[in-house]
Amino acid sequence: MAVKFTADGQDYTSTDSPPAGDFTVTWWARLDAVKNWQTFWESSASGSDLILYQTNQTSQQPWMYLADGGTAGNQVRTTSTMTVGTWYRFAATHSGTTHTLYMAVEGSPLTQVAVGTRALTTNILRIGESRYTGEWLQGAMANFKHYSAVLSLAECETELNQYTPARTAGLVRWHSFRTASTADESGNGRTLTGGVGATTAASPASITDGTPAPTGPTWTLWDGTTEQPLTLDGVWNGTSIVPVTVEVA
Repeated sequence: MAVKFTADGQDYTSTDSPPAGDFTVTWWARLDAVKNWQTFWESSASGSDLILYQTNQTSQQPWMYLADGGTAGNQVRTTSTMTVGTWYRFAATHSGTTHTLYMAVEGSPLTQVAVGTRALTTNILRIGESRYTGEWLQGAMANFKHYSAVLSLAECETELNQYTPARTAGLVRWHSFRTASTADESGNGRTLTGGVGATTAASPASITDGTPAPTGPTWTLWDGTTEQPLTLDGVWNGTSIVPVTVEVA
């Protein structure tokens, strides 16, 4: 499942370790309608320090807005446009003062779509809305992960494609949003507040739970020298081979 926002004020917030310094954040997002300024998440301070990831007005093009201590914001726009009703994968990294945004439609590999430069000091995380009135996401989000390190592109791909974190080193928080929950599933106790009125929606079909698929018993046959794999297609019923069910007590 994924968390679904349908109105203003349903966003989640946290003042516990918002993204700052070197970080990586990965998430999925879907737009359910055309709307001005739809915010995925922001990390900001009480003044003008902020990093903001949202769509740009009615063009539905994701962008980064970077502001530092009252300095005019650095607006970093992409040329990629989101289609309403379609899931997209995102990864944002911050190394030193360099912010990089990666994006892909579900089923495609991540590509770099924006780069910006700004030093940031932040003290609050918001998911699903920005500090500015009306800039809420009319859509859904899934599998939000925050690391206090710059992950490689391959690592970002892995984290997006499965719920359970493959990498635990530097994991600050993990909100799968398989339910409309405030829980931090990383085990670090960074619980969100808010989310009142948020509901759930079907999650992206390509996210797995990160655990291997169960397998049945392996059968072997002794050939007089070594054990050889045995594949049982069925039994001969006098006319043809028919399937059989083997139960192991």
